Amino acid sequence: MNDAELLRDYVERQSEKAFAQLVERHINVVYSTALRIVRQTALAEDISQAVFIQLARKAQTIRSGNALLGWLYRVTHHQAANAVRAECTRRHYETEAMNIALSNQELSAAWESIAPYLDEAMEALSDDEQNAVLQRFFQGRSWREVGAALTLSEDAAQKRVDRALDKLREHLARRGITVTPGAIGSSIAANAVQVAPSGLASAVTAASLVGNGGIGGSAAASTTLKDLIMKKTTIGILAVLAITAVLTTPVAISKIKQARLNAPVTEKGLRRGLVLAMTFDRDETGAGKITDSSGKGNHGRASGVSWTPAGKKGGAYEFTADGNEIVVSNNASLNTGQLTLAAWIKTSFTDDKWRRIFDKSYSLGYAMSIAGDWQQNKWRGLACTEMGPGTHFVLSKSKVTDGQWHQVVTTFDGIEELLYVDGSPQARFRWKSPGQVGKTDFNLVIGCNRSNLTEDDLGVSFRGLISEPMVWNRALSEKEVAFLCQSQQ
Repeated sequence: MNDAELLRDYVERQSEKAFAQLVERHINVVYSTALRIVRQTALAEDISQAVFIQLARKAQTIRSGNALLGWLYRVTHHQAANAVRAECTRRHYETEAMNIALSNQELSAAWESIAPYLDEAMEALSDDEQNAVLQRFFQGRSWREVGAALTLSEDAAQKRVDRALDKLREHLARRGITVTPGAIGSSIAANAVQVAPSGLASAVTAASLVGNGGIGGSAAASTTLKDLIMKKTTIGILAVLAITAVLTTPVAISKIKQARLNAPVTEKGLRRGLVLAMTFDRDETGAGKITDSSGKGNHGRASGVSWTPAGKKGGAYEFTADGNEIVVSNNASLNTGQLTLAAWIKTSFTDDKWRRIFDKSYSLGYAMSIAGDWQQNKWRGLACTEMGPGTHFVLSKSKVTDGQWHQVVTTFDGIEELLYVDGSPQARFRWKSPGQVGKTDFNLVIGCNRSNLTEDDLGVSFRGLISEPMVWNRALSEKEVAFLCQSQQ
């Protein structure tokens, strides 16, 4: 069924199935458009939710199903622009936030220039020109399909798109960006639409229909973008939106949370927010760098370690003496407000020292360790997470120094720290108020302690094998941690 038929089925029969198909068909364009403008995945998801709530409420006012894509684009642009205007009074959005959505791609030089101004340029087009560009490049349709959707001949559709590209080129030129119309079209087609997070379509469908109360539902019962933003406790990523909100519909929020909990975990979805991933599958000690496969370029340099093919999954590096280390140069992607650290370790060594798996300053940033005894506490051999600002730590219930492979994972979502061993949660620490991990200028060190907090100075090293060290700029869910552990067995 085409958009017009699905829209009619929803309006006339209140068919949830038809509405779900419309969401599934267009969620990627809506989400990607919002993401380009607001540059925050969580806010882009909220805007996507709000756009489809509006569709549920106003479906009967859309004159033609073939115009639906353009309608969705314009509503998304309007919602996102409003959100940005509210946030701009606090701070300019940081480039780092783009990393979440673009973790698996490297932008071409043309796209890097075009992306910040694309939606501004699109806004300068007429509705007909916007629809033509959306059909051709955002949806990847053939000229025949574009013509059919716009009720034009193929030749007329192509001419309309050409005119639109010329206007986009002129708009970009006024911004000092010199690029051909062909490059604009190719860049948009290759990069403009990102896959929306797993489960977002089902969550949007459920909450849109509940929030609307069906066709003709009470406006007072609807869920708005402001509701969604304020209902989610902002936990220190970038800034709190300065938007006054009313109470959200409890049933709608419950459905969103349940849909996300029930959404299947996939390898692709698990890479969202990944900022460091080292497989250690080959010996790179003589290559000058230890490769990071996250796409963020957080490659390391090794000192003193030796490689072995007998890792948990592939190879591992062995740390045998103080000063053995893998150092990743500090950058913005490693100073993350939310956090997940994960690694496989194999050791039977314990003493009174805290032997680091990760170290970016335990009191200022974050660290993961094998604990040592301190003030006669019997912590030796337990896994430990330490996090700043301020010094506090979380200890595992069981020891991980039995000479067997163990996966140690810590997550922080702005409120709660969780420590996992082998995919199961072992300890929790709840912050008194929402916050974020402290930012430091220190490098990230794998396998060695930082001994002097005024310098990037290293002390005692981990003893044993480390494999698959990974860092995310978000907190993985318990379901994701379990999946990660199983997938690396």
